[in-house]
Amino acid sequence: MSLVRKSRLQDPDEYLDGAPDLAIEIVSPGDDASDLREKVKQYLDAGALAVCVVYPRTELVEIYTPVNTARILGIEDTLDAPELLPGFKLPVRAILQ
Repeated sequence: MSLVRKSRLQDPDEYLDGAPDLAIEIVSPGDDASDLREKVKQYLDAGALAVCVVYPRTELVEIYTPVNTARILGIEDTLDAPELLPGFKLPVRAILQ
């Protein structure tokens, strides 16, 4: 899943050239950790502002940004992204249910 700010869209019916502002990866049991790390790096190198990696089995969400190391959220935490979605808050519990 990905999110692109409206201000970046020239024509909503055309393919977007470049990275989404926010990318969300849901980890499946068969996913390879090194492949996921490479995918996160590719998103950030291409210009994504944030990448969320959701681990349903361990009930964790990792948030990567170009300027920070990973921020890890547990089931009791709240996901926010003020730089992308001012005022947006979503309990991690709601993501994982």
